[in-house]
Amino acid sequence: MTNATLASALLEQFVTEMKTTGDMAQVMPKGYTPTWAEQQWFSLFEGRNEAITFGIVAFIVHQTVYYGRYLPYFICDYIPAMKQYKLQPDKEISNQQWWKCVRSLLVSQIFVQLPMMMFFLPAARMVGFECGAPFPAWLRVAFQVCVFFVIEDFYHYWAHRLFHYGIFYKRIHKVHHEHTAPFGIAA
Repeated sequence: MTNATLASALLEQFVTEMKTTGDMAQVMPKGYTPTWAEQQWFSLFEGRNEAITFGIVAFIVHQTVYYGRYLPYFICDYIPAMKQYKLQPDKEISNQQWWKCVRSLLVSQIFVQLPMMMFFLPAARMVGFECGAPFPAWLRVAFQVCVFFVIEDFYHYWAHRLFHYGIFYKRIHKVHHEHTAPFGIAA
């Protein structure tokens, strides 16, 4: 099989995965009674495009965790007694800097991260991750999470290195290094 044929076959498989519509009957083994959690999870996908649904669910969870973990620090910035615990208490950010960071962050999350999340499920299936019932054993989940962390860390490192190169730094990544005072949402 030539590289072009292999690439074409992989692309075809990916496109097929992108078009998959959720059908509980296909993911449930005959005679299997799903748990409550499995019923709730698979009901999200029933009759819907699985890749888009998974991407939206992942995006909502990501946004909730990202901004939720920042919220206590945001509140602490407005409590004078907490200022003594700042790493650089003499450096403050202005409201203008904060809003510039939030706007840039939202653009990145919507136009970079969201599309990547939309492609995650088909890509994960192509490398053998299963999304059927019964849910996998905790040991398998732990293994997959570890594999995901290694893949994500590898990708993140090299993407970050790329963003330090020429036009990517100037046009995209520079904002990440603009802030001289560390604050939670700029990370």
